[in-house]
Amino acid sequence: MKHFVAYCEGEEAEFDANTWAEAEAEALDWAVEGMEGYSDGLPHTTWVDCKLVEEDDDGEEVDSHRYHNIPVEPKEPECEGVEAGLLQDPDTNRWETDPTDGRHDWESPHEVVGGMAENPGVHGHGGGVIVREVCRWCGMYRVDDSWAQNPENGAQGLNSIAYECADNESLEWVYARLAVAENSD
Repeated sequence: MKHFVAYCEGEEAEFDANTWAEAEAEALDWAVEGMEGYSDGLPHTTWVDCKLVEEDDDGEEVDSHRYHNIPVEPKEPECEGVEAGLLQDPDTNRWETDPTDGRHDWESPHEVVGGMAENPGVHGHGGGVIVREVCRWCGMYRVDDSWAQNPENGAQGLNSIAYECADNESLEWVYARLAVAENSD
């Protein structure tokens, strides 16, 4: 059995494993578990560098070591609806006091998120795409970038999630959508 030490964000943990693959799996589980709560308040995905080193019986570093970028996704903010008041769902025509239950309902209306009419909200970006969606109740945006870059080391082709505040355009769309439902009674 080999002895490994993982280093991540100033913390370290020791593991015994038969292979590098086993050690990497255990170290990554440890690192991800340690990142819980780290995502509070993050505006977008960030990446944490972790290093895994094999040590000999004397605690000396063996020449081989491996680095990992671990993505830490931002927590999805709660949906607060348009006006924390009585809202009518245009799809069901039911009036509800909290139709969201704190969860967003993401949609891609072309007039708000842009892109091609056949594929609204999707924009080319490097070797990937940026997908922009808007919450039908509060107007907040979710942006998923499949060709993001880690600003710390320049690594590209990563996936990143970001949440953006509602703007006038998205709020106008939300209010207009709700007004259509209200006027259909």
